[in-house]
Amino acid sequence: MCELFAMSAKHPTKLELSLATFAEHGGHTGPHKDGWGIAYYQGNDAWLVKAPESAADSATQTLVRASAPPSALVISHIRLATQGAVGLSNTQPFSYPLAGKRIVFAHNGHVPKILESNEPNAYQPLGDTDSEQVFARLLSKLAQVESLPPVDKFAEVERFLISLADLGPLNLLFSDSDYLYAFSNKRTQKNGEVTAPGMHFLCRQCNAENERKLSGVDINDDQQNLILFASIPLSTERWQPMKPNCLYVAQQGELIRRD
Repeated sequence: MCELFAMSAKHPTKLELSLATFAEHGGHTGPHKDGWGIAYYQGNDAWLVKAPESAADSATQTLVRASAPPSALVISHIRLATQGAVGLSNTQPFSYPLAGKRIVFAHNGHVPKILESNEPNAYQPLGDTDSEQVFARLLSKLAQVESLPPVDKFAEVERFLISLADLGPLNLLFSDSDYLYAFSNKRTQKNGEVTAPGMHFLCRQCNAENERKLSGVDINDDQQNLILFASIPLSTERWQPMKPNCLYVAQQGELIRRD
């Protein structure tokens, strides 16, 4: 199965250490060697780079990580191909413009039954993975609930994702530039069993002066807040397992919904 990583922050920043650890899972300390991708939001659009190669051995990945602009919202994915050929069109994250915003999406799991569905959809995938089919279905749902108040939108999206989770393990991250959404179901654990948790999260706070020294970001505030989501913990900090079949929502480094 693939691995996911994302960040929501109060202030734009860089994530050198976390991303370096995550990239090592893409072929060195982990088997996810079939592709990598990362999206850095800048306003309502995102700077997205991806390649169908091992993240751990990719010179492009190293260059992107070093030269990427500071961002308050980042989504990344490393791939172990289980459905669809190794190639750019099957490499995540996927993205699509909707209602004047860039939707970025990444999925970990295995829902092949969705490929058997003949349900019509206005959004046609470029590749042939079950993950992109999930994204196409999600885009249709997001278009339907776009005008709802946030609390109602979150509830509708959660119900929709729970229904998809009946088709197989479903862990995903997506954003509309305003919110970072994370849905955790179950994944293959080290012992080979497919169980919860599908992802973990970490709330991190740090002094703005230290943040400025580390990233060069000018922060006119005393505090930097971060929410990190990852398939497996990326540090020795106290990561918390996510509750299964719950939609977590973060905004500007604050967790605003978790069940």
